[in-house]
Amino acid sequence: MSAPPAHDHQAGLKIVGETLPHERNRVTLADERDQYGLPVARVTWSYCDNDRRLISHALGFMAQALEAAGARRCVIDSRRFRMTDRAAERVR
Repeated sequence: MSAPPAHDHQAGLKIVGETLPHERNRVTLADERDQYGLPVARVTWSYCDNDRRLISHALGFMAQALEAAGARRCVIDSRRFRMTDRAAERVR
């Protein structure tokens, strides 16, 4: 008999938060054109320290909530979440 897949018993949480507005975060039009001749949008965006703290807090809060519900292991799916390793340090 083989062991059940690791994903047989899993749960997930999501917290939706807002980042702070910053002048450096913006959408501009590039000189490059798309197939319809329209200017391509260029998105310039990055996290600030407060955004990183918000995300770190959210990850820690979600881990605590899952552990309170009986979770034995909390994992961040790195394919979906890419910020810094600092946030992942708070997750057990």
